[in-house]
Amino acid sequence: MGLLAILGAILEHNLPEERIRQFKRWLLSRLERTGRCLAQRLPFLGEGGGLRLLLHLQALIAGLGGLTQPAPAVARVLALPGFEPFRIDFGTELRDMLAALLRGRAARGPGEPVLSTGPERTPGGNHDCGEPEG
Repeated sequence: MGLLAILGAILEHNLPEERIRQFKRWLLSRLERTGRCLAQRLPFLGEGGGLRLLLHLQALIAGLGGLTQPAPAVARVLALPGFEPFRIDFGTELRDMLAALLRGRAARGPGEPVLSTGPERTPGGNHDCGEPEG
């Protein structure tokens, strides 16, 4: 998880373009092959859906990595009473999030577009849930 979490944020920002191109080609070949295997076993993913699932999984891993492996000072704060909601387990959260992602994809069916969640979905782009900000 460690290198994957910093791949886009740090490593790829500090490499020469040619090295990035080589790495991305190598990665794409493996993602395509694994993605095809996933799509064969999970037909609701549709064509290209296995690769897309792997990219989503990469984003989940990178994001959860930062939340579940906080810096020492953050970990000390989170150990204090009242911060329990921030203490999350990587494996548990990843399984739950991946299961939710797969359930949502299976409910859509292959080829169906993803519904937009952008500002155009609500009048004026307001996403207020009625709770006062504080």
